[in-house]
Amino acid sequence: MCMRSHSRMAVPRRRRSASHLAVPCRLPQPRLPLISDKTPGVSHLPTGTEEPPAAVGLETRFGLFASIESFSELAVTGRRQPSWIWNGLGSWGRRRSLIAAHIVSGLSVFPAPLAYVNEAWGGSWNTYKILNDSNVDWGQQLYQVREWEDKHPGEECWLAYMVRPIILPETYGVRCHVLPNGTEWLAGFFSGEPVPPVVHGAVMLSASELGGNLWPSRELNPCRALQARKPDEEIDHGILVYRGDVHLEAAGGVSRAFMAWSKLQAKQAPEALPLAEEGVKLAPDNLFAQWALGDAAGAMGEKDEARAAYQAALAVAKSLTVGQGEFVVNDIETSLKKL
Repeated sequence: MCMRSHSRMAVPRRRRSASHLAVPCRLPQPRLPLISDKTPGVSHLPTGTEEPPAAVGLETRFGLFASIESFSELAVTGRRQPSWIWNGLGSWGRRRSLIAAHIVSGLSVFPAPLAYVNEAWGGSWNTYKILNDSNVDWGQQLYQVREWEDKHPGEECWLAYMVRPIILPETYGVRCHVLPNGTEWLAGFFSGEPVPPVVHGAVMLSASELGGNLWPSRELNPCRALQARKPDEEIDHGILVYRGDVHLEAAGGVSRAFMAWSKLQAKQAPEALPLAEEGVKLAPDNLFAQWALGDAAGAMGEKDEARAAYQAALAVAKSLTVGQGEFVVNDIETSLKKL
């Protein structure tokens, strides 16, 4: 299996200009991004789909910034703004009320302002629908997850968090079971545990994992089905909690595929093959499950089984409509030719 690493870093452009007070989006410290700048990193589901649009992706950052000092000057003097904006806001009393309301709204999420958006954008409880990556969850909610566990002793929980395996939640005292995530795929460091087809308890997903932008295609996100479901709870507006009997057959297949690849990396092919076969039984149409089975069967000399698995994975990869399907196709075809 050939892993690919793609650079997704983007540097915010800073401009010495203030944006419209009527439509500010976020109030993190110490800078105030006011309007998002749409770039190729923005991804949306095709028109007509039943699922909500995917949030702003990794390559998107806010393009307009105004310093807190400039914001304070605006609040007091109204300078730096075109006259038509201030005239449209009416009297000075109305203007001051709007500014005060925005400040109170921003302070309402203290001391964790990263996932803040104001009420004009739907409020912080809707942030995950329009933003992801470092705009929503960047490893800062792990303490809150541990606090959640402490408040719910004995309740089983499964967590997919975007910073794993670069940062391990266990380091912060988090005891939840591990769901597969997109960062594992990008980094090529596979770990985790076998996910049951149905979880009876709490499933926790960071906003980026729900959006699926870390996977080669959003269609390969093993938790994609939860996009159509309203979360039962939010932790710090960046981790979404789903309770009850949560079906995770796709995640079960992907988790076993990742475990099989981990065994192959450790030169333990005899242990990898049954894991991969179990993953395909849980999720026969899953690209990762079939791909891992091809790798494991090939390592064991089972060429017919490996060829069938690779061909099944190729069929899924060629059907992808968004994302990096062409890279996946090339990698699988390379493995197939080596049999």
